[in-house]
Amino acid sequence: MTSPPSTLPTAPGTRIIPSADLIASFEEGRSFIETPEYRIGTARREGPGEVEVHVVDTDIFYVVGGTAILVMGGEMMEPRSVGPNETRGSRIEGGETRTVGNGDVIVIPRSVPHWFKEVTTAPFVYLVIKATAQ
Repeated sequence: MTSPPSTLPTAPGTRIIPSADLIASFEEGRSFIETPEYRIGTARREGPGEVEVHVVDTDIFYVVGGTAILVMGGEMMEPRSVGPNETRGSRIEGGETRTVGNGDVIVIPRSVPHWFKEVTTAPFVYLVIKATAQ
């Protein structure tokens, strides 16, 4: 993941992401910034995802459009490692289920299972910020 060329440099360590770049990223479903402290990306879902658990990252989602059923907490079933500090699974047993949609901000602390179980209004589009524990 790299910054797009049109990202404007400002004070050291700061970034401005022009709205045109953000809109294009949502349409393409690509990530665009990565630093040692955080990663910012865009996501677009037409259907459910897998259960995720991140050992190091806290996920912060800002929903831009659509609605989905989110399950948080509980126990991940059929876990498998997909990389360092990242586990995926087939479903969650237990946990809290909520409908999330346009304008919602969701914070999932590291090590908490979470799952977009169902997309109820597609496309489900969101900005994701992954804050890395230091």
